[in-house]
Amino acid sequence: MPPPRRWSRREFLIALGMMLAACRPRDGVIIPTVYVPGSGDPLLPTATFASTPTIRTPEPLPASVPITEQRRLYVTSYRSTPAEEDLDPARWTLRLDGLVRTPLALTLDDIQRRPAVTQMRTLQCISNPVGGNLIGNLNWTGTPLLPILEEAGVNPAAAFAWFDAVDGYTTSVARRALMQPGTLLVYAANGEPLTPEHGHPLRLLIPGLYGQKMPKWITGITLAREDRLGYWEQEHRGWSNIARVHTTSALRGPNQIAPFAHPVRITGLAFAGERDIEKVEVSTTGGDRNAEWTPATLIKPPSPLAWTWWVYDWNPPAPGVYRIAVRATDSTGYRQERLPSGIFGAPFPDGTNAIHAITLRIEG
Repeated sequence: MPPPRRWSRREFLIALGMMLAACRPRDGVIIPTVYVPGSGDPLLPTATFASTPTIRTPEPLPASVPITEQRRLYVTSYRSTPAEEDLDPARWTLRLDGLVRTPLALTLDDIQRRPAVTQMRTLQCISNPVGGNLIGNLNWTGTPLLPILEEAGVNPAAAFAWFDAVDGYTTSVARRALMQPGTLLVYAANGEPLTPEHGHPLRLLIPGLYGQKMPKWITGITLAREDRLGYWEQEHRGWSNIARVHTTSALRGPNQIAPFAHPVRITGLAFAGERDIEKVEVSTTGGDRNAEWTPATLIKPPSPLAWTWWVYDWNPPAPGVYRIAVRATDSTGYRQERLPSGIFGAPFPDGTNAIHAITLRIEG
């Protein structure tokens, strides 16, 4: 394991400023407890008094993974949502140009007349802290981009794609990412048109990448030989230009206090971009290198592009304070190994794969 990274004052301020200014979670969500080594937070079970647990019938397992309401999906914008007149579908056009045989200008009607697909996918912000809420899972509706690129005739010399949006936002991806069959031009979510804050009239979804690489209000795709750093990737901001989703997991229940009962249901999510989640394990002894880990039950999604939900029914030995942690293993064999360090588990500059842990008080 590499030694902990030393943060400069500049890096610290960049990371903190980007996370606070760029992303704001929706209401009604759990705020994560962040573990900072040496903080003195209790890590081992501490019994307070003897008590007999309430015995209750385990709840049935969820039939499927949860879907996030569009109004509760996190919002990330480097500026405010564009004005209504700038998002008028009747005036909106998607431009596809650069190193292509036939440049295209498509209206929203042109795109909506093409074959539509609806797919469940998870969207996550690169600045999502360990256990954070800058992540959501929706049923998106749109049309595949690849047939449009084939219609335009992409020049083999094109190695990158540059994106432009109504609000002036820019970013770029490698051609191989753009030309995945799963790349979608999306105009609806959960059976409803996209709301203005989530990209109406059109946004882009690309498998395996964080949200910064999938512009809302997209108006231009330019194929080019060379790369062009986008707004967040430029040197003075310093976020990753690759932005590939890390394997991660998070606790979502119970909250930080639970009654002394058998069982106590612990639940949460795991996500690895385009990779399957193969295993999720829970520790009730802190999550450090000496912790004991027990496999959780997985609720699998329709594809790895959506989060996996997991359930662990735990019988606490006594009332007290416990440190609950979760780790995931993906289909490549990678397993989360480290507790977070630094500010919010240090998602800057390329996201985080640190273990999420919370303090849970069991009351008798």
